Parts: sequence; structure tokens; C-alpha cells
Amino acid sequence: MGRDTVAGVAVDIVEWIYTIGYNRPDDDPVYTSVLSVGPDHMVRRIETTSTSKAQFGMGRTLETISDIRTTPRPARELFAYRPPDGVACKESDPEAGYTTGRYVDLPIGSKAPDFTLSTARGETVRLSAFLKQHKVVLMNYWGYG
Repeated sequence: MGRDTVAGVAVDIVEWIYTIGYNRPDDDPVYTSVLSVGPDHMVRRIETTSTSKAQFGMGRTLETISDIRTTPRPARELFAYRPPDGVACKESDPEAGYTTGRYVDLPIGSKAPDFTLSTARGETVRLSAFLKQHKVVLMNYWGYG
């Protein structure tokens, strides 16, 4: 969106517009977060607004992050797994289930195929419908379990 400064640091301004599909059926707001990202790629400010009804309480929040300090990255060896003595380990590829057969990743830059999903509330969402409304669509899949 542009450039600004936060606490004396030059930042890039990025706008992120999103919905959360598991909100209350009678109040499914659109959220807009404006992120101020510094040259070190650290977020310095987050301002979030929503179209939520006043009774549910989310209208606007503002978070400012300052006095950011980073520490040196620790040596990789400090986090390496070492099996107990006498235990043999075998190689495995935990990604194989996602990178072979019908789940092969699309090449970078390729067009995603159209698909339909059900939301947590049982509604139907279609990728092509989102693409007609927005320049960029970020699908964040997660769950408990």
C-alpha cells in the first residue's frame, strides 16, 4: 500500500483483508489488518478493524511493537536429535504422502485448479468465486488433532 515510519523506523504498509469462517453465523465480519513491516521483515504495527456488530466487541485493535532485539541464531547441532545408545533409526520422508500420487505439489507459478470446500458451518466455498472478488487468495488449512 505504501511506506510510513513507526517509532522512527521506515516501514512498508501491507493490507490484508480476510474473513474467518467459524465466526458466529449472525455476525461473520470482514477483517482488515494493516501491517507495518520494517526493513528487517519484523512487523512493527498491526491495526485491525472489522465489520463485526458492536455487541460482539471487535471493532478496532492497534498493536505497536517496538524495541525489537534479535539474538544470534544458535548452532544447528544444539537442536539435532540424537537417539539413545543402542537404538537404530531409519530414514523416512514425512512429506512423501503430500508429494507423491494425487497430492503432488503444483509447480511454482502454476494456476491452482478450481475446487470446492465446506466450511466449519457447512457452507460451500469455491476458489473461483473468491478469485472473482480478490486479486490474491490465501487459504490457511489447519485443525486440531
